[in-house]
Amino acid sequence: MRLDITSAKYRIKSAIEKAFDLCSIQLKRAMGEIELVVVIMDGSEDSRVIALLLHRLNGECSAAIITPKDLGTDNVGKNLATYMSKGVKQRAFLVVLDQEELQLNEVWRRIEDSLKKHGIAYKECEPGDRWKIYSCNHGDKEFLVGVVINGRDLPFQKHSIEDHLLELLNKLADTTSSQQLTSLRVAANSSKDAWSKIAKNNHDVQRMVYSAVVNSEHASTVFQQHVNAVERLRKMLRGQRFDCGKSST
Repeated sequence: MRLDITSAKYRIKSAIEKAFDLCSIQLKRAMGEIELVVVIMDGSEDSRVIALLLHRLNGECSAAIITPKDLGTDNVGKNLATYMSKGVKQRAFLVVLDQEELQLNEVWRRIEDSLKKHGIAYKECEPGDRWKIYSCNHGDKEFLVGVVINGRDLPFQKHSIEDHLLELLNKLADTTSSQQLTSLRVAANSSKDAWSKIAKNNHDVQRMVYSAVVNSEHASTVFQQHVNAVERLRKMLRGQRFDCGKSST
């Protein structure tokens, strides 16, 4: 995909550009109409990884990455309603957020409560454990929303995009490194803490893992929920399908 990061906060744009530079990968800039708006509901690491992952999904589709002022699960509906009120023309959104310490059913309940609270009627199209597609209405505007919950089945109390980075690193590492990773995971409360201890000041590890997000065959499995949501959204866009399932308001 081609990417438009001009609407992201400065620190997010900088983080994305540095990740691409670190991996010696050219960031393909968006050209023409933006088809997909990607809403990052957490921090810089999420933006870096999602930008690299979207770059992996080849094609001429253009996506804009934005980071709203109000982050977190309970603000999904608020942000989408704001975009609609401001006249955003795009009809497909991908919302990416961390599971944190919540159970998955609680995350989905809070997301859907947020949609209702801000006047967004939704229909569930594609249900999954960690990704869903909703057909939504806000006033007279009809649009699609894909939601992806970051996290893998790793032994942490809190789950985030770093779950995926650690799992990918584990698949790339040799036996000794894998044992060290296991020790770090046991000692850490969250994947965010574990990733920080491993990679915060280690550009070689960052380069290896970020490059693997784009080039490794393992990435399609490690980021399965993200890939599934994007591919399904693109398929529905191509077919001009904006309606599905049972309505909830």
